[in-house]
Amino acid sequence: MSWTEGVSQCWPLAKECRVWWEAWSAIAGFLAVVATSVLGFYTYKLGNAANKASRTALDISLKEAKTREERDATEAMLILNRIAGEISQAQVRVNSELDNLSLPATMSEFISSDRARIDLFNRLDAYKFPISDLVIDRTHYLDPVISSRLVRAIYMFRSMQGEMRSWGATAGTIDFDEWYMWIGITLIVIREDLKIVSEACKDACKTLGLHDDESLPEKLASFRSNARGQ
Repeated sequence: MSWTEGVSQCWPLAKECRVWWEAWSAIAGFLAVVATSVLGFYTYKLGNAANKASRTALDISLKEAKTREERDATEAMLILNRIAGEISQAQVRVNSELDNLSLPATMSEFISSDRARIDLFNRLDAYKFPISDLVIDRTHYLDPVISSRLVRAIYMFRSMQGEMRSWGATAGTIDFDEWYMWIGITLIVIREDLKIVSEACKDACKTLGLHDDESLPEKLASFRSNARGQ
């Protein structure tokens, strides 16, 4: 007798032919357990592989992000170092101009004298930012506050210069007292913008190791002494 006869007795020599459903149900259940176990095992293996791949991809992404961040920070410092001298010179000139404009006599001359106005306009019109112009399309590397201050200072200068160039054609309609105050207020805003940008430039130069040597005055004095043979 075959063991299958105990499950489904339907053989030529069997006395009767019937299906034992309880036995078939037990076999089906067993096969289902086996299939589920096999699928669970492979699902587990695939899950581990997927998790490992995800961790690897995340690690690579984090490393790339860190590399980009370091590269962008270096680019920002190089930009600030490049414009540092130009910004410093503009600061000195703006401070000097504001000191001059704060004198009562300067305002009186501006209001009453064509020559005084032309001289002031010519001085202010001479302000240029050639180095900053070269890096203006890379200011997105800078801190948003620094880049916005830099851009505003430059374009406020240019706006003021454009207004002054149109002065000759509208001389008869200009209130020179208001013009004087407008120039002063504009320069004050520009001064504050340049101050913030200049501080960022100094910090960048220090980080890059390019800040002024504190012993430079002594070295310069020694150089002069040696040059004079003293």
